[in-house]
Amino acid sequence: MQLTHFGHSCLLASFNSGSAETTVLFDPGTFSHGFEGISGLTAILITHQHPDHADTDRLPALLEANPQAALYADPQTAAQLGEPWQAVHVGDELSIGHLTVRGAGGTHAVIHPEIPVIDNISYLVGDGEHTAKLMHPGDALFVPGEPVEVLATPA
Repeated sequence: MQLTHFGHSCLLASFNSGSAETTVLFDPGTFSHGFEGISGLTAILITHQHPDHADTDRLPALLEANPQAALYADPQTAAQLGEPWQAVHVGDELSIGHLTVRGAGGTHAVIHPEIPVIDNISYLVGDGEHTAKLMHPGDALFVPGEPVEVLATPA
């Protein structure tokens, strides 16, 4: 696994399996820079709708450069972005390249009592050998029930 951090919550994860490579971009948001020119992505995964995790101004160019990429987001964000985004719910299991990605968590951590709690899907990525090689929680306060090799938290 090779990881490239583009700031805040945006992470590019590349996984090799023999001659096959699977590349996944997480949370291309407003606080992140450098992901704009990426092409050849297998998938783009968004944890939740806040702009620091989903920059709707820069998403169209990213999608145009990656027409083959599978597009996944939490249910609220998928509904806002529309087709071809697919909603990921807690317990869903996705096949992305040679990876298995599970939806977990479900809600954003409470920021302030007067701010509504929104959907936030954490992603647990397995590569066949490890069921939780990488976890990207977005802004969820989710503790998985298994060891995680790499925990990607916003920085």
